[in-house]
This record gives sequence, structure tokens and C-alpha cells, in this order.
Amino acid sequence: MTGQFEGKSIIVTGGASGIGKAAVHRFANEGGKVCIADMDIERAEKVAQEILAKGGTAFATKVDVSSKEDNDRMVAETVARFGGLDIAFLNAGYYGPGTSFDDDDISAFDRIIAINLRGCFLGIRAAGKAIRPGGAIVVTGSTGGILGLANNPAYSASKHGLIGLIRSAAEPLAEKGIRINAILPGGVNTPLNFGEMVDTYVPPDELKMPAYRGYGESQHIAEFALYLASPRASFINGGAHVIDGGLTASFAAVRYEKAD
Repeated sequence: MTGQFEGKSIIVTGGASGIGKAAVHRFANEGGKVCIADMDIERAEKVAQEILAKGGTAFATKVDVSSKEDNDRMVAETVARFGGLDIAFLNAGYYGPGTSFDDDDISAFDRIIAINLRGCFLGIRAAGKAIRPGGAIVVTGSTGGILGLANNPAYSASKHGLIGLIRSAAEPLAEKGIRINAILPGGVNTPLNFGEMVDTYVPPDELKMPAYRGYGESQHIAEFALYLASPRASFINGGAHVIDGGLTASFAAVRYEKAD
């Protein structure tokens, strides 16, 4: 533990699994006091107990990020417990069952937009009112925010919109001394992609480089979230940062057939 977040008050949404859980552990390892916000309160409480068992400070709260009331309560509860708020990692997201332009039922589309886009807006607004000067907001986007997804246009649209929100929020938040940035992960080994998983974390210097265009680990993304939330990133603001192991760096290899 280097203690770079010693005494800092931090919210992590979607903190019960995947990238959020990795970030909770890493923020706590660095001395942060963490609110673990998630719809799955049982898992969130389990993560909180893991932090407490290691001597850290954390609590869990049930939050539907698409709800204004839940976002406001999450922030108010964190401020009441920890005496303020310094960092919000708005990581909660939803891929859904997939959508199609031919679907007659648009409920899946509406739910994806509600969580990923409306939830981001509400989270930024609630956290932005409370974060102390010098603090930061980090949002988990997706490479689906810069590429199309034929099998889930709602998800892609929500993540494209998220980038617009980040850039739109940068100036008004900067006037309060708050930075905001988005992370756009590529393929990551998370429960969203692979269902149940056992999360293990290593000292940051021991993280291994994945194969080119391969899958990263939750901790790879969490480490970058910690960087963006720290004073080391004080000149980085309003950005959408691709973290994808080379996924979008070049065209995939294509075999071209000569015309007759």
C-alpha cells in the first residue's frame, strides 16, 4: 500500500463485481474509504466485508443508477459516513440481451439507455454537486462508444452518448475544480462477458501484458481508473481513453481474393 488515496472518500458504482470490484479493492489498498454501490446488495456487502477484513473502510448500498433518487441518496449517504466526497468511479453498466433494428419490443433498448446513459448523467450530476475541489469523476465507457455493434445498437448508442456527456461536463465541472474522464475498455474478463468469475488481484507491477487484441483483466482497467482519479492525471480532463490491448489499433487481418 502506497496510500495515494489515504483519507479520500470514494464511490464506485457497479462495485460488486468485475472492474468495479477490482477498483474497490485497489482504492481501499491505497487508503481510500469506499462506498460500494450496486444493484446486487448481497454481493456488494460481501465485497465490503472483504475490505473491512483487511483493515480498510467501506460500506455497501443498493443503487439503481437509472434512478435520480438512488443517485442522490448514494452521494448523501457517502458524505454523511465519510465527511465528504472526493472521487466517483461511475462504472455501472448493462449490456442487456442484445437488440436489433427489427425488434418489435423496444423495452431492452429503453433499459440499456436508462442504465448506461441516463445513469451516467444522473451520476455525474449527483457526484458533481458534492465532490470537493481537486476531486475527479471517472466513467466506464466502452470501445462500443467509438465503433458500431450490429448485434446491440442500443449499447453502442448509449456508450457513444456517454462520451458526449463526459465532454459536455468537463467545463462546468472544471469551474468547481473537478476533472472528468471516460475509460473505453476493449475485451475484459468480467462477469458481464463470462458469467461467474473468481477475481484475483496482484501488485500492479506484476500485471502481465495480454495477447494483442486479447482479453485484459478487470484490474488492468481498475489501475487506469485509479490513475485518472489521482493528482498524477491532473492535466487530463474531458477525455475518452481507449484501453483495449490493441483491439482498435488497426484493421483485423483480411484475406483478399483476386478477381478473375
